[in-house]
Amino acid sequence: MVDGLNSLNRKFKRMPRAVEVAARKSLAKGGEEIAETARQFAPYKSGALHASINWTFGDVNFSGKETAKIRSSPGGATETGNIRVTVFVGEFYGRFVEFGTVNMDARPFFFPAYRVNKKRVKNRIVRNNRNALKEAVK
Repeated sequence: MVDGLNSLNRKFKRMPRAVEVAARKSLAKGGEEIAETARQFAPYKSGALHASINWTFGDVNFSGKETAKIRSSPGGATETGNIRVTVFVGEFYGRFVEFGTVNMDARPFFFPAYRVNKKRVKNRIVRNNRNALKEAVK
């Protein structure tokens, strides 16, 4: 029999939960950073577009006026396996501002914000997951 096998098995059982918690924290911070950068890049007229840029855990249902009620709290944070963050623009006309129309030039704000923050968010997730694994195995 291997010495310390029970201890090793307990450490392996802690690892998935530790990584999930670290990933959730990293994704929440990354979602907020991308949303904040998009708010800074978005043109400001009435403030409605700025107020509609947000993030949430999981998917967003864009039917009706429900999108105005979605807030950036980690609502699905306790569900296991749902560690996807969605950054979204709730205002209907946000797509026309981003991509333009026949009568209006594009004023991109969403995808530039994503591109600016993508590398930083990815590195934070990798770093925090690695640190969580190290802590779980101690």
